[in-house]
Amino acid sequence: MAPPVWNSGGACELSSPPKYCVEFEDAGHFAWTDLNQAYVSSIDAYSVAFFDASLKGRKEALNRLLDYGRPKDVSELRSAE
Repeated sequence: MAPPVWNSGGACELSSPPKYCVEFEDAGHFAWTDLNQAYVSSIDAYSVAFFDASLKGRKEALNRLLDYGRPKDVSELRSAE
């Protein structure tokens, strides 16, 4: 069950643009750690693309991820500029 970040009035909705919200299918609390390798490539791709866009102004990789569609391990993907 998704935490309230996706609910009306949740963190994703209330965050100011630009914002990018990604939820990984059936990912638990430790999905981002080395304890679970199932999500590593997607988490790495979205994280690096987000930081490149946010900190370096390089939006190409992030735009590709957003335009390409969700990989099978991503259950929710939202963005707002």
